[in-house]
Amino acid sequence: MKFSKILPFILAFLTLPFMMDAQITTSSISGLVKNASGNPLAGATITATHLPTGTVYTATARAV
Repeated sequence: MKFSKILPFILAFLTLPFMMDAQITTSSISGLVKNASGNPLAGATITATHLPTGTVYTATARAV
């Protein structure tokens, strides 16, 4: 009888780490920033926005 009362809690604790892992998101973007002549453009600011949350990420292009 006691085991049947404890079983749902045991199952919840065993599955919780898998449910938490599903919330992690990662991504990457790579590429080249070029001017109209096709030459690398150093110092350009790149902005990416995560639409669901509105979080804005920025980066600055380096010289190649």
